[in-house]
Amino acid sequence: MNCSNQIGGNFSARAANSANITAIPVPLVLMKDFEVHAGEKKIVEVNNWHIDGPGVTAILGPSGSGKSSFIRVLSGIYSPQIKTSGTMLKGGDASHHVSSDLRFSMVWQTPTVFPCSVYENLKLPLKTDKVDKRQWLPLMEDALSRVGLLKELGSNWRKIKATNLSGGQKQRLCIASNLLVQSDVILLDEATASLDPISTAKIEGIITEIAKEKLVIMVTHNIGQARRLADFAAVFCFNPDGYGFLCESGKAEDVLYNPVESDSRKFIQLETGS
Repeated sequence: MNCSNQIGGNFSARAANSANITAIPVPLVLMKDFEVHAGEKKIVEVNNWHIDGPGVTAILGPSGSGKSSFIRVLSGIYSPQIKTSGTMLKGGDASHHVSSDLRFSMVWQTPTVFPCSVYENLKLPLKTDKVDKRQWLPLMEDALSRVGLLKELGSNWRKIKATNLSGGQKQRLCIASNLLVQSDVILLDEATASLDPISTAKIEGIITEIAKEKLVIMVTHNIGQARRLADFAAVFCFNPDGYGFLCESGKAEDVLYNPVESDSRKFIQLETGS
């Protein structure tokens, strides 16, 4: 298949890594009275929240509380049946001198690779962005090196079929493709949920490195993972009327260890057994 026309779409450790962030975090996404609806049904509500970057913001909460719907809206990849209202400002505001032209890229729970070579998969974002072909190979090798695939795949990496990679390797290839997009914000929706512990650890290391320069927003059910990686955290819970809402947000050490809101505290206690 010719892929050329396909377009893809423990806290102490994290505290130490946070010192390596190369820029002072500023609000990159701001929301006020923001709602997501599927038809007439409200799915999720965010009354007031700003997401700072660079760094990692982890989004947690029970299944069905609107986490994935929210991150899809952030990515801009959602069905026509989904409607939004209220204010979502991507890029901060003038007082922070942040560009309003943010680029978002998405890594899904199930790795999505095309049935062609690793080279052809990596070519797609470069071709889409009209990058000079003379730069393709060094950019690809840099991206593969950053996700630990260049050494693993060896000198013949260009000819290896992407679908023959392991699940963890496929997910890291997806992250490499996202790096080539040169996005400002990387979104991850349960990106390690189906992976083994070794692959998960590798991807967590990659996330930590990326977050020194970019904003990473990740949906996860794994509180241990959030405690390891996150600088900031948010908990989505259920409203009595049946829709999800942003219950609590703030610094990860506060939200994940000493939540203020009773719904957040109950969720974290149930997930951690403490």
